[in-house]
Amino acid sequence: MRHATLLSFCLPALCATPPAPPVEILAMHLKRLSALAGLPDRIACRDVDMAMALKREGIGIDPRSPVAWAATAAQARAFRAEGRFVVCADPALLPEGAALVLRLQGGQLRMDLHRAHAVASGLPLSDTLLKGVRLL
Repeated sequence: MRHATLLSFCLPALCATPPAPPVEILAMHLKRLSALAGLPDRIACRDVDMAMALKREGIGIDPRSPVAWAATAAQARAFRAEGRFVVCADPALLPEGAALVLRLQGGQLRMDLHRAHAVASGLPLSDTLLKGVRLL
């Protein structure tokens, strides 16, 4: 009985998804991504928190930008349908159309790239971007 109680407390912690990086760190990396895409300081974004963080980084919100930030599955699907390179912080959005996931692992920012979604966006992928990215 003791083990069952202990397991009921530990199991949710083991199964929990890792926390998303703070929006300030994500905004800084989105600024670098927009520059690598040849569109410095322009990102499509419909998330209020991220839009504010992007503005603090000096990035303008441009609905025509080919690089887009998605916070929800609906946003990821919509941006993908528009042919954009979709960036998010939730790995669960990869099947929904996200091309790049920025996530924390062991306290460091990691990037996962969905190759098919990235290629479908038409955005050229530079060697600088691909360095240190885990391809899926």
